[in-house]
Amino acid sequence: MSNEPTYAQIANDWDLWAEYVDPAATMTQAEFDALTISEKVALQTDCFGPEEWEKNERRFWEELA
Repeated sequence: MSNEPTYAQIANDWDLWAEYVDPAATMTQAEFDALTISEKVALQTDCFGPEEWEKNERRFWEELA
């Protein structure tokens, strides 16, 4: 199991966001605070793809089909 934070954890924490999503500091903390958690998770999914557990769940259901 990875020690990487989840997308939701990153979306809730400015310091994690700056480390994992925006190391170039293109977003201000005010812009970060203005987004909902769902919006920040969606941004991460768009940029990096689904989280590992989502990929595994999708494979599970595909194998059952």
